[in-house]
Amino acid sequence: MLEKRDQFIAGRIHGTLKVDEIGLIFLGLLHAVEAFLWPDIELTRKAWWAATDE
Repeated sequence: MLEKRDQFIAGRIHGTLKVDEIGLIFLGLLHAVEAFLWPDIELTRKAWWAATDE
């Protein structure tokens, strides 16, 4: 199911992101959209965790 979702997300990126545009996407850590992106799309992953005061 997650793979099909990643394929769908990649398809939306291909359909909406134009040449020389920059996109921003927030996904959960289990997603692997880069496997379905065209080779000319550069993906940079960043991970942030919220600090907790316990």
